This record gives sequence, structure tokens and C-alpha cells, in this order.
Amino acid sequence: MVSMMCYGGLGAALGATIRLSFDRASGWLRQLRVLPLPGRTVVAVDVAVGMVLVLPSLVVVALVGRFVNDVQLGIGTWATLLGVLWLGSAAFVALGMLLGLALEEKAAGAAIGILSVVLAALGGLWIPVWIFPDGLQVVARAMPSYWYGELGRDVVTGGSPAMAAVVLVGFAALFAVAAVGVGARRPLHAVAG
Repeated sequence: MVSMMCYGGLGAALGATIRLSFDRASGWLRQLRVLPLPGRTVVAVDVAVGMVLVLPSLVVVALVGRFVNDVQLGIGTWATLLGVLWLGSAAFVALGMLLGLALEEKAAGAAIGILSVVLAALGGLWIPVWIFPDGLQVVARAMPSYWYGELGRDVVTGGSPAMAAVVLVGFAALFAVAAVGVGARRPLHAVAG
């Protein structure tokens, strides 16, 4: 259940931010630039929208787990699980923003679809990492999706999610810095050709 919550959160976070490529192509980001809004406000709103769009996927999978599959967790554990997975999805919102700013609108959709499958498969969200060959286990542990899954599993098993949280914060910072760098270098509107 935790892995499916993570997969849903990852996909929702990446998909929510693809609109940046469409906003750039349509000239909307250029319009925002001429308004008296600080750039950080526009970015904060994009992050907030991405984070809000992650919540339904997490909640629906949790509800199915509880009421259809009879997953028994205490109310505090459910709340903590939803909270940490929601906050952990910020790394994927930042990655989605990076892709949305770096790629053209048609390429961004394909890249996000492929990336979500690769992150889920190699990060151990579809099958347990311990089944992987040794070399592939090393690759899995280098994926942000692996640490996202570990974050949730640590909460459910009563372990400390601190290590997973630190790694995810690092990935989020890396993706956010890259998104800011790409956003500063990319034109804000499509050049007519």
C-alpha cells in the first residue's frame, strides 16, 4: 500500500507541474513576468498547486487500503503517513518543475511519463528492492523514489524516517536549484518561427 501511495504521489507531483511547459509555450509565463509579482511568488504558487494536486492520490490509496483491503494502522500512523508522503512529494514537484521548464510542451509530457515509470521500477515501488540483483540494488538506492518509499515504510514499521527525509530534502534542493537555473536561461515564450 505504501508503495502504491508513493507511486500515486510521484505521478501526481510530476504531472501537476508539466503545465509549466504549456504556460511557457502559450506566453503565460511572459505575462506573469510583466506583472508586479515577485518571481518567487509565481514559483511558490506553482509549488503549492503541485503539492495540493498530490493529496487526492495519497488519500484515495489510503482509503482503499483501509476500507477495501482492511489495512489496520492507528489514526496517528495514518496521519503521519499521509503527512510525510505529502511533504516528501515536494522533491517530485521540484523535479516536475525542472522538466516543465527545460522541455517543450510535447516532450515534457512524454518525459514525465517515462520518468515516472523508470523511477517507480528502479526505485522499488513496484517490486521490493531486495529481489533486485546486487548492482541494481545500488541503482535503486540512488533513486529519489526509493527514499520516498522508505519514508513511508519507516512510518508504517515504526522506524525513524529521518534518513529518508534528509535524502529527499537533498533531492528536492538539487531539483529546485536546477529548475531555477533552467528557468533563468529559458525563454519565457515560444519564438515564432
